[in-house]
Amino acid sequence: MTTQVTRRGFLQGAAALGALSPFASVAFERDGNRKILVFTGNQAVPVLDPHIRYDWSTRMIQQSVYDGLLKYVGTPPKIVPWLAEKYEMSEDGKTYTFSLVRNAKFHNGDPVDAEAVRFSFERALKLNAGVAWMLKDFLKPENIVAVDPHTVRFTLDRPFAPFITYVPWWYIVNPKQVMANQVDGDYGKKWMIENDAGSGPFKLRRFDSTSLIHMDTVPDYWNGWPMGEPKRLSGVIYRIIRESAPRKAA
Repeated sequence: MTTQVTRRGFLQGAAALGALSPFASVAFERDGNRKILVFTGNQAVPVLDPHIRYDWSTRMIQQSVYDGLLKYVGTPPKIVPWLAEKYEMSEDGKTYTFSLVRNAKFHNGDPVDAEAVRFSFERALKLNAGVAWMLKDFLKPENIVAVDPHTVRFTLDRPFAPFITYVPWWYIVNPKQVMANQVDGDYGKKWMIENDAGSGPFKLRRFDSTSLIHMDTVPDYWNGWPMGEPKRLSGVIYRIIRESAPRKAA
């Protein structure tokens, strides 16, 4: 027998941002007839690259720009299929096979396919930073295989029960964009600090790690928008203001 989970029955639509910090302040600006959500916090986002760093503020922005195979949704959070419409686990608990949705695309229009998934996990493991610690002792890059354009298979060295709970933290990047900006074999690491190679519900307009991050809504986001959101929300601005009094005043 295999264990199978599908995305059927789950609410469609992307969560725009993670839960806001209790220290955040929120307001709106206007972009023509639409609103821009503006909120502030005291924590910078020094690196946008999803394979290099994660913390509260960094992940909040990353999950707006990028998608994973699976996603944490709701309170309390539960894992739901996202870029993967379903997955299967082998009886011995070592092999996981993910079947991808057919309509997902990166912000530049490239399809999100099995090779992008394989590349993203390989990149994270080989850079050996950020999320790598979660899986590097159980998964080798050569054991991640794009079976066909819509199927990717992971074979672990040994059974590892938390594997699925870690998958939502591993975001998928566009290999064409990353490798086009590679310098000296760095897997695009320098470029990815402040550039967007994602498929998420927002795309990056401006990135200043110490003061402001501006993201535009993706109107044709592949996973849809609840309640006609793009018609009334143009984008999101995260302003970094360290002190609480100026933050409230702003």
